[in-house]
Amino acid sequence: MFPACFNVGTGDVEDAPALDPLAKFDVYEKSGAVYIKGEEATIKASRRNPNVKCAAEGQEKVVVVGGGSGAMGAVQALREQGFKGEITIISKEPNLPIDRTKLSKALIADKSKVEWRSQDWFDSASIATVSDEVKSVDFKSKSVSTKSGKSYSYTKLILASGGTPKALPLPGFKELSNIFLLRTIPDVQAILGAVGEKKGKNVVIIGSSFIGMEVANALSSNNTVTVVGMEEAPLERVMGSEVGRIFQKLVSKNGVKFHMGASVDSAKASSDDGSKVASVSLKDGTNLPADLVVLGVGVSPATEYLQENGGIQLEKDGSVKTNESFEVEGQSGVYAIGDIATYPYHGPGGNGTLTRIEHWNVAQNAGRSVAASIAKPNVAPKPFIPVFWSAMGSQLRYCGNTPNGWDDVVLQGQPDEAKFAAFYGKGETVVAVASMQMDPVMSQSAELMRRSKMPSLSELRNGKSVLDDARSVYTNLDFIRGKAILSLTRAEDITAVNVKLEGESKSRLEGEPPDPYGFGGIRRRREDIVTETEVHKILYKAVTVFPATNLQSAKRDGVYTFQPGQHDFPFDFKVPPTLVALPFNNTCVDYQPAVVNIGGLQMQAPGNRDRHVKKTLPPTLHAFQDQAIIRYYIKATVVRPAFYRENYRTEYLFPFLPIEPPRHAPNRLESYARRQHQFAPVGQPSAPAKSSIKQPPSIFRKGSQLAVGSNASQTPTTTAPLQVCNICIDARLPDPAIVTCNEPLPLRIIITKLNDSPASIYLQLLQIELVANTVVRAHHLVRENLTSTVLTSKSNMRVRLSEIDKIMEIDKGWWKDIPLPNTIAPTFDTCNISRTYFVLVKVGLTHGLGDQTFPELTVHTLKMPVSVYSGIRPPQALLQAMAESRRPLVGPQAIPPTSPSKISAYPPSSQFSPAAAAAAPPNVAHPVILDHDPSTPIATGQTHPEEPYEDEAPPTYQEAIAEGIGPVEGARRDYQHREGGGPGGA
Repeated sequence: MFPACFNVGTGDVEDAPALDPLAKFDVYEKSGAVYIKGEEATIKASRRNPNVKCAAEGQEKVVVVGGGSGAMGAVQALREQGFKGEITIISKEPNLPIDRTKLSKALIADKSKVEWRSQDWFDSASIATVSDEVKSVDFKSKSVSTKSGKSYSYTKLILASGGTPKALPLPGFKELSNIFLLRTIPDVQAILGAVGEKKGKNVVIIGSSFIGMEVANALSSNNTVTVVGMEEAPLERVMGSEVGRIFQKLVSKNGVKFHMGASVDSAKASSDDGSKVASVSLKDGTNLPADLVVLGVGVSPATEYLQENGGIQLEKDGSVKTNESFEVEGQSGVYAIGDIATYPYHGPGGNGTLTRIEHWNVAQNAGRSVAASIAKPNVAPKPFIPVFWSAMGSQLRYCGNTPNGWDDVVLQGQPDEAKFAAFYGKGETVVAVASMQMDPVMSQSAELMRRSKMPSLSELRNGKSVLDDARSVYTNLDFIRGKAILSLTRAEDITAVNVKLEGESKSRLEGEPPDPYGFGGIRRRREDIVTETEVHKILYKAVTVFPATNLQSAKRDGVYTFQPGQHDFPFDFKVPPTLVALPFNNTCVDYQPAVVNIGGLQMQAPGNRDRHVKKTLPPTLHAFQDQAIIRYYIKATVVRPAFYRENYRTEYLFPFLPIEPPRHAPNRLESYARRQHQFAPVGQPSAPAKSSIKQPPSIFRKGSQLAVGSNASQTPTTTAPLQVCNICIDARLPDPAIVTCNEPLPLRIIITKLNDSPASIYLQLLQIELVANTVVRAHHLVRENLTSTVLTSKSNMRVRLSEIDKIMEIDKGWWKDIPLPNTIAPTFDTCNISRTYFVLVKVGLTHGLGDQTFPELTVHTLKMPVSVYSGIRPPQALLQAMAESRRPLVGPQAIPPTSPSKISAYPPSSQFSPAAAAAAPPNVAHPVILDHDPSTPIATGQTHPEEPYEDEAPPTYQEAIAEGIGPVEGARRDYQHREGGGPGGA
């Protein structure tokens, strides 16, 4: 559900409007394929029911007033976060909590289709639902009274009573029927009843904001719908006139008429029935026929039950003032959320301005935030950016808020086609974004706003895209900027705020113990296993963002008191290119085992067997049920002075993909893997053999020939003198053999005839795989995992290969448009996890004469080691610095070319002659030819020109880095780093 957000490791809901978490499955690999394990119903549903079953206990009692999105978000989150007390929902609506957006967007009147949960769900969660109207709240006695005369006590109170639709105080609107407000299921039922099944009604919508536009769009089919608005364009107050006209044009295509810049005078009665509306009169004299009228002129906070309460001072608009945690001002343990809450907004351009947001998504997120405050009082609430959406022919998406207004708008996309993104700015700060048919732009903008990383309005005006700046993947030389945000609900003593940029390579394996004998010399059982975990810190940078240096010297005790509210601490890191520059793991020391005597018992501590690799930072990785994890994260720690108080900590994980090593200049060289094969002898068909007994052909009968694809009932033939067909099959890649993430393989497959055989060669089968070999070490345990990615697999092809000078090249169209999946990580090597790759090509060939093919199908397997590069090219300034440094290669390892082989191309054989060797492709230094059995591994070689090749690797990134070298400007690669099940993720 848009724009829901889920935890990639657990599937849990991170952001509204979703209520159901995603299902999580165990993933395993078998025979080169990846499978998930789970119940069939769960797999088909792709979601799971939240764990809310509970038998209420204890003295805690939470009462929720209201039955909308905020109430639902709060009660579910309370149970999900372990709250065991009583929960009661009191709503004046005759139904369970509902998805109210479906009322205006689709006019759904069936409560079973709009209720969030069934009664059984609430019962299983021990959540009482009461259909009654709250009359008053006694904050001193902590009780809620209803109109039915009942009273409900509470320890925590959540006010989520929503809004009341406004009526028009004009002649006729109060007295006449068929004039409707829209808030509840009965309201929708009444509107649909007035429209009737035959439709064809004159419908007047008063109000051109979201409710009015959505209802107009929903009723436009087979009705005459007219929208009356005071603004010059629909939604002008929120979106501006230029964007508003886009919506007007879009809805007009469905037949909706508009009277904009108009004021309503009165509603006129029908001459046939004086109790019903017949028309709406405008102040300019226009008279609009109306069988029914729907009012969408706004809502006011539904706080009538609080108006005469001395415990709360309502705002001028009737709303309730709260702090950042939605706790009501002056009332501990009382919260207000949704349409009735006025709270300090700290989104872009907000600066703590008090604002009231009537968005359903905001209500649910606020409910989740309040639930967290109740269930876990010491955990700061998670900040969120307001998001809403609307259905007006196409789906409108909107994020941000404009409590202080906006003064400029930048449009990107094709507004004339209702495909656009609109960026609203206050000065240079983007405060809101609206989009249609460009959902990723809005989603990314919301995240960038939350992280305070949104581009400026000028940058967007000059063509910058938020997707280009998405940093879905970070790389070397990137600046990681952000804020550590400390939200306090009460005064706190703080010593320091530290922010760290960290990376770690963690392996965890199970296996047999390192020695067969345990303590006391007792032999271990075979089934005894041990679990070893090895962790290496591959990146570490730390900065104290508070206190500043001048404060440190001014404060003697080092303790600072922070007042309630939000406190921001900016930080800025630059990701280094290699591990070499870091102040650890620069040397690798093997410590001798330590011998300790304890009471005459001699014990030996194991030595440090870890190897320390100093190369390029590896990519983020989660693989093999989390046996191998490489992760990068920002960790913020708030240091509290009292030793018995736990420090506040939080982590933000981010995906990392390294800059690729420098490449050699392009050349005409090729790396290759090769096989030779000799087909069974063939000859020209002759006259049919005479036989007195006709026998069906069989591939099992001696002397029988059964042509592949031929008519099996034809008469067997005899053959003329036979001739062998010798071929050579090459799989070739540009040298050095490098493939690139998100790009197709630059592969060539060439078949060469080594003699003058008249036979034709047919391609019957083709499979190309990229196989990853991952070695995971955890102290004495080592595990090697092979995982295969099939790029293409074709069978039963029967493609006759075109021959030019005995050379046949398989059409690259079978694979040239298939990029490597975004799950492929570049080649890397760390202390405990390493990965290499090889390309595996399987070519199935047959041969024949003319149009007749023979039954011999041979499958040739070609294996070629390759390096996978990230495709993120190093900046030119970095390459220049490297060229000037010319240091030994220590960082990213480039692939030096292989020297030409000195071994004879073909060993002496009665079947192969020097002439056959001379017929091989030119400029090829042939490696040793192994046994041509397809199951035998094949050697790898390089082609080379006749002129000498400078066998010198390119320089390294080490010590070539200067602070003046900026981040990578080129394209970033799409990279999904999870390769198996288990928790975690970025």
